[in-house]
Amino acid sequence: MKKISDITKITMYRLSNTTVTSICMIVGLTISILMISIGISFTFEHVYAGNNKKENTPPNGSLYMIWGQSDKKLSEDDVKNIFKNLRKDTGVIFNGIMVHVDKASINTYNPVSAEWFSEDVKWHYPLISGRYYTIGEIKNKKKVALIGKNLEKYIEDKNGKKYIHLGGEQYEVFGVIGRKGGKSLWDNRISIPATALPQKTEGKLELSSGGMTLILYNELGKLDFDKNNIQKNGKKLDKGFKIEYQGKIKTENMADELIKNQNPIYLLSVMGYVVTLIYSINTVMLWIEKRRYEIALRKAFGYTDKDIAEIILGELLGISGIAAFIAIVIQAILEIFIKQISDYTLRLYLPNILIALFIVFFTSILISIIPIIKAMKIPPVEVLKEGQSI
Repeated sequence: MKKISDITKITMYRLSNTTVTSICMIVGLTISILMISIGISFTFEHVYAGNNKKENTPPNGSLYMIWGQSDKKLSEDDVKNIFKNLRKDTGVIFNGIMVHVDKASINTYNPVSAEWFSEDVKWHYPLISGRYYTIGEIKNKKKVALIGKNLEKYIEDKNGKKYIHLGGEQYEVFGVIGRKGGKSLWDNRISIPATALPQKTEGKLELSSGGMTLILYNELGKLDFDKNNIQKNGKKLDKGFKIEYQGKIKTENMADELIKNQNPIYLLSVMGYVVTLIYSINTVMLWIEKRRYEIALRKAFGYTDKDIAEIILGELLGISGIAAFIAIVIQAILEIFIKQISDYTLRLYLPNILIALFIVFFTSILISIIPIIKAMKIPPVEVLKEGQSI
């Protein structure tokens, strides 16, 4: 196979002799590889976000349903009484609660994790910055919150502190939850003490025949003790109080989710790549036709079919390599200045580079097959005919 220096020389020769068609091919391949690379970034961003969620799932987290007969809305004191005397490291997260961020668009709601935990709980949502609220702040019903990084734009600074308005009420922002340097499944989530929820929420904490769900977790597992304790405390509030185990919490497989919910960028990338391949094959076939004299002359001077094939493949490796390099550079520049286009992240990962290299070799081989076969059929006697190397 040709050395990199040889590939560079024959590529420059090809660019100088077929400038217009070579540039058109590079432009087409650049656009195709850029779209594929953005699709790769989108995929790996979601896969990494899913893995990050899995790594930060509440330890031994299990889903429970609680019911009551009184249709009673739980006050802050009710929450404290029902979940008092839990074991060390036991925490509670209420599901199905949504709240409106006052500065956000009308009729938009963000998911809320309403939390209660013991003094010694070790697990928390991952923090990008700031600190977590304490059990003391939970018991004292402090209006404090942790927010996903997509909600930072709604923060107000007052007297050196940060605030956000939720459901018409002001909360001090203690920190930002999520994953540093990338997307996470918490970017739009809000975490609030279960004793300090705003009055205007969707999915309030209340006992009813319909029930409500919550997550119990503990480093050591063995949640039956906590379940029984909650049952006993709940009975004091509502004689019909019940708590039932629903199963272990699961984190979705993001790769499977991406396969099930195909994104338009994948189809566009494939279509663009196929169109570029067809154009490139036709272009190289045109080059071969115009180079019949050159190829015949090379064969007359001792070049073998293998040598000719290496020249053609080397040229295509060079052109594809230039296109891949430009595509990666464009994405890197866009990552710095734009960060994200619509829902598509522009962050470069190692797979972007590795797959770009694979595309260079795969594309070059695919484009060169038919032209090489055609070049092999050109006999050395073709040099006796009138021709011109182009």
